Amino acid sequence: MEGDLEKPKVKGINQKKCIRLHFVDLGRSVIDSKGKGGSKLNKILSLVLFLVLVTLIIAGCSKAQETSERNASEGPSDNFNKEGMPIVDEEIELKFFARRSPVNGPYKDMSVFKEFEKLSNIKIEWNDVPQDGFDERKNLEYAAKKLPDAFYKAEISHAEAVKYGSSGLFIPLEDLLEEYAPNLTALFEQYPEIKSSITAPDGHIYALPAIVELDAARTEKFWVNKDWLDKLGLEEPTKPEELVDVLTAFKNDDPNGNASKMKFH
Repeated sequence: MEGDLEKPKVKGINQKKCIRLHFVDLGRSVIDSKGKGGSKLNKILSLVLFLVLVTLIIAGCSKAQETSERNASEGPSDNFNKEGMPIVDEEIELKFFARRSPVNGPYKDMSVFKEFEKLSNIKIEWNDVPQDGFDERKNLEYAAKKLPDAFYKAEISHAEAVKYGSSGLFIPLEDLLEEYAPNLTALFEQYPEIKSSITAPDGHIYALPAIVELDAARTEKFWVNKDWLDKLGLEEPTKPEELVDVLTAFKNDDPNGNASKMKFH
């Protein structure tokens, strides 16, 4: 996996390259929040580049606009590695405020995030918020003006971005992306409509989207149990009438070996 991380490429559209893109930006994008001269901006940089990989919706947060501007001149700390893994030498922790749908388990238990934490040396403290009532909880976070390091799957609107960006709760991300996220920047060049769609009316980018390049991931699809096909000596169906024949065989010929007819609901 680390070999793939070293030389990012943005060519073509296929699943392998999409996955590699996400890991590469993760490997080249995070700044320390606790090392020498560690600042709020450092923490935001860590957050921004860490999450570009995972294709999340995120927003950098700051207590006030003047604080963001002051910290911007400090730059990354000595704990930050611009290339390769880990992203930071000494472990840091970021707090995420995340929307979770009823069908999902806790984010902290998901293998993909565990792997990112292991590779990057960045630990995530998750605040999983149920989908029902999420907007109300998010508004309370805004009102308290004590934001997490990131909002995940928060569906931040342009109106929210401009309102809280102009007040200093969010910071513009476009310069950080250009500096630390080469693959996302390349996608912006390849698909300009992506960048324009996430640019707020004031001209800044405050949140990142989930980008799906793989055509197969964009549409609903049917799946067929290949083991059942093999057991019954059937070919994969390519026409509607062939699918009917396969489903009829599944129903009547006991492909799962429990000596009973399949029931479809």
